[in-house]
Amino acid sequence: MSTVFLEGKMCQTCGVVKEVTEFRKDDIHCKECRKEKDREKRLSKKEKDKRTAFATLVSGIRGNRIEVPHTSEVAAEMMRLYGGLSQFCTEWKQDIDAMRVERPGSKSVIDSKMAIVKLIVESTNQRDSAPDLAGMTDDELESELTGIIALFLSKNPKLIKDMIEEPEAPNAGSKRRAKKQDSPSNGGKKP
Repeated sequence: MSTVFLEGKMCQTCGVVKEVTEFRKDDIHCKECRKEKDREKRLSKKEKDKRTAFATLVSGIRGNRIEVPHTSEVAAEMMRLYGGLSQFCTEWKQDIDAMRVERPGSKSVIDSKMAIVKLIVESTNQRDSAPDLAGMTDDELESELTGIIALFLSKNPKLIKDMIEEPEAPNAGSKRRAKKQDSPSNGGKKP
């Protein structure tokens, strides 16, 4: 609710006391501030509409499947950039130790430790869900291999194109060479 003074009403946005005529009925913002707020709201909606339209376009082109790296690919790249798993873990531990010294018991320290616990739980779950190849039947192995091949080919579409395209006949140029040898320029004789 806006404050009404004898000489006018105070705008809740700019804080300026203005005449009541400078406000819309039952509005806590002066007309000038309301105009700016409405403009910002329109721009925000327009920007949101653009993002939605772009997302719709992308999903229409790609289907509902968006190509993003698998978490294991991101993790592998991070390990490479850090100089390997050992170097990454060493730096991570040093960062946690430094936080513990600077801000013992802080949310950052607790969150870091919780991240390690979650990592341990998640890695255990993934290890348990990995297929045991030795215990798989031939059909299960074939299915697993088919999935791996499909994933590989989806990442390398040129291979599919090369497999589908008809190769050029192996001796396509040999007929032209034979005709050239029989031409009158060499007296019609074969060499």
